[in-house]
Amino acid sequence: MTFKELIEKHRDKINLVGLSYHMYPNVTQNTAKTKLSNKLKETESGSGKQRILPHDEDAARKALISLRDDLIKFIGE
Repeated sequence: MTFKELIEKHRDKINLVGLSYHMYPNVTQNTAKTKLSNKLKETESGSGKQRILPHDEDAARKALISLRDDLIKFIGE
């Protein structure tokens, strides 16, 4: 499953504002939200489309690890 597929499947359960801020901590919260949103929508920009790149997926994994660990503790597996 790709990051984009995960987000599309669970968009109602994942807060994109919070996730984007953890993925891109060096920018403002609003800029991070816009950056992630544009990449997910593959918005036209300059000479091409914005896309989710491997470093974006790595940042998402890093941001979601603590959530995964807490979900496992909560569910009891």
